[in-house]
Formats: sequence, C-alpha cells, structure tokens
Amino acid sequence: KYGITPVEDVMNRMRKDYPSFIQRFLYFPTLLWFLGKHDDKKLLMLNRIGMLAAFIAMIGISNNQWLWSFLMFLALITLLSFDIALDLSYPWDCLLFEAGWLALFLPAPQFIYGNFLVLEKPSLLLSFLFRWLLFRVMFGFGKLKFVGHTSRDNGYIKGFLIYQPIPSIFGWLGEKLPILFHKFALMGMFFIEIIAPFLLLCFPISNTFPFRPIAAGSFIALMIGIQICGNFGHFNVLTIGLSIPFLFETTTIT
Repeated sequence: KYGITPVEDVMNRMRKDYPSFIQRFLYFPTLLWFLGKHDDKKLLMLNRIGMLAAFIAMIGISNNQWLWSFLMFLALITLLSFDIALDLSYPWDCLLFEAGWLALFLPAPQFIYGNFLVLEKPSLLLSFLFRWLLFRVMFGFGKLKFVGHTSRDNGYIKGFLIYQPIPSIFGWLGEKLPILFHKFALMGMFFIEIIAPFLLLCFPISNTFPFRPIAAGSFIALMIGIQICGNFGHFNVLTIGLSIPFLFETTTIT
C-alpha cells in the first residue's frame, strides 16, 4: 500500500529499535544489511543461493567443499535473523542452525555418482556433538511434556493430534481413537523422549544390545509418526537425517 515490501518494513523496524549498526548486526546478522535496498527479491535470491550451495556440497561435485557449505550457512543465518525479528523462533529452526554449523566440519563427501561409501569418519568430538544435539532436542521436548505431569495429562496425545500445526487426515482420524490407545502412545513417547536419549550417549558394548541404534530407531519412528499426522516443516526430516548415522552403528566406539 505504501510501496514498502515486507522485508523492508522489518528492516526499518530493526533500524528503529537498534540505531547502532554493530548492535543491529550482532542481533540480526543478515547479509541484507550489505545489499542496499531491501526487497523480497533479494531475500529469495539468497535463499536460492543457499539451496544451490547445499546441493553442490551434498553431491560432492566441487573440491571447495568448505566454501559451498559456508555459503549455505550464511544464507541460513540470513533467513533465521528474520525468525528472531518476527518472534518466530521455533526449536527446529535452532536445530537446523546448529546442525548446519556442525556439518561444516564433516569430512567432504566423494562425488555422489562415484559411490555412496564414507571414506573418512568424523572426529570423536564431532560425533559426540551430533549425539549431544540429538539428546538435547529429544530430551528437551520430553522435559516440557513430562515435568509436572499428572494423571489428568494422560490424554495429551489426543489433544495434540487435532491442535498441532495443520493436522493431516491421519491426525484427525487418530484423535478419534479410544483414549486407551492415546495412553499407551504416551508411554511410548516417554521412552523415546526421556529414556532413549540417554541410550544415545552410551558406548556400544556389543551387538547384543546396540544402545545407539535403538535410540536412533525410536527417534526415526517417532518422527515418521509425527510427519504422517501433521506438518512441522523440516523438523522431522532433519531429525531423521541426524539419527540415521547412529542407526547402523557397529560396536566400534565413535
């Protein structure tokens, strides 16, 4: 109406609240501060650059692996800066940010059309940091659900299925199931979000009890169930992706 794009409007409000450029950049480290006039086209351009960089980094087509990964990370920071400004700080956005940062230090993949073998293992510290990230995500959600839990909350899943973001037809149908089903499902969720995260931190002793694969498998099962019943954007896909490496882990301590 006034010739101001939504992006420019948000940037103007940032300037008003934080007159100092240094302070503004530290709070909202978006590349748009350096690109002159702010409009939606530039935001989309950065988004597409990030997608292209992520694709090149994933398939291993370039020797400058770290450069493409860093470009992807810069594009991600630009988008997440607007989450903070618009009070849209979702846990899965924080998960994407931290996972993207850790991914910068993973060994560079071989060209995807050559083979799918992992030629180099990540360091012990990096492996632990990925497991620690998964632990914090799953146990954090469990803590929010079960700290202060009473018998009156045993029907939590029944309400969640219908009040979650954009429930699917399966979420709507699941809400109609008997309350006994929801109580058993809540018990399963307690195991996945409270107990299984600690298994992820255990060292694999033998194949007779693979701690980490059990934890990773339970996380994947939960994420698939959530994805079938609702719409949480990249949260479920990203959590599954972070869990897969530990699903096939052997007795080797990593």
